Amino acid sequence: GKGVVFATDKRQAFILADILNNLHPEYSGRYAAVLTSDVRNAHEILEKFQYQPYPKILVNVNMLISGVYTGEIIHVAICR
Repeated sequence: GKGVVFATDKRQAFILADILNNLHPEYSGRYAAVLTSDVRNAHEILEKFQYQPYPKILVNVNMLISGVYTGEIIHVAICR
């Protein structure tokens, strides 16, 4: 399954993605991805999350509130 993490700000999002990617070195940095309004290829990252095996975790800041569907989401985390 996949997971979505709601970070409080961009700095926290990148820190969390780095931690998750370091915990899973076998995925070569593809385990977690950051999605924010500043990410150049945000649409591509979202499509990969929805339709490809990786990333498994999407760490976002104010991007995914509703309207995004993938039946594989089994974990949601909200960070404060």
